[in-house]
Amino acid sequence: PGAPRAVGQPLGWQWSFARAARGGAMSAIQKALAEIRGGVHKDLRRKSEIEKKRRAKQAAALKAKKAQEKEEADKEVVRLNVAVSRQATPIMAHIKKIVDYAQSVEREVGLDEIQRELKVDVPGIPKLLEALRNNPRLAVEEAGDLITLRYRSRHAIKDRDGLLQLVRAHPDGIHQAELLDSYRGVMLDIRALVQQGLVMQVARPKVLSETGKEEHFLFPWDERFNLQLDKDVVAAYHRVAIPEDPAELDRALEQMGFAVAPRRTSRRKAAKQEKKRKKAKRRRFDYRTNIHMAQLEEKGPLQ
Repeated sequence: PGAPRAVGQPLGWQWSFARAARGGAMSAIQKALAEIRGGVHKDLRRKSEIEKKRRAKQAAALKAKKAQEKEEADKEVVRLNVAVSRQATPIMAHIKKIVDYAQSVEREVGLDEIQRELKVDVPGIPKLLEALRNNPRLAVEEAGDLITLRYRSRHAIKDRDGLLQLVRAHPDGIHQAELLDSYRGVMLDIRALVQQGLVMQVARPKVLSETGKEEHFLFPWDERFNLQLDKDVVAAYHRVAIPEDPAELDRALEQMGFAVAPRRTSRRKAAKQEKKRKKAKRRRFDYRTNIHMAQLEEKGPLQ
């Protein structure tokens, strides 16, 4: 008795047996799956550790390679900068630096000292050594691979006696600027000789100078210079005023019938003289709004 059972439906004990059987079968399957999963996980972990080590090693190698490439690139940039600076700097600039340095030290200097002090590689710059050999202000001495440079002044004098002999050897006068690089203290010796009356110093004013500056010339003293002139002659000489402006001086000479010699001038100064400045036009702005009060402008402002 009880509820009606459908056709084909299992009985209660059949359900219990099926559930038990099914439960035992699932446990075995789960156990097998767990074993499989554990082995797979171990294998995956092992492979993951190997892959991590491989990638870390590859990253380190790549980092080292990039660092090496950067270092090589920096060295190449420095090398190119040095090459460009050598090509960009004119040879005359290097020669001037070397000449000035040799003059300042007043002794022989080697190429290694020039490279150390002036950062100029003489053997590495084409045609520089040959230009130094041909420079009149340098004496180049070569002994095998050893090359030394020494400053050579325009006149080979070293003391006051040599200076006096040089001035006496030029009765028509010698430019004072040619002697200033001879040795240290040459200007003091020039002043001493002038004060002693052994040398006469004559100044050329700026208006007559080709450089636009006052120049000095040295003449050996001659007893014939001791002339006694009348006061009238001296006064007449000083009454003649020399124009300070070169253009006025040229006009005065032309009026007296003398040919004017051309003067040297710098390009910048000549261009400045030729450039004409445009005179700014003065504009008058008349802001008038009351036309009927225009007659007030003729009478002036109100007091």
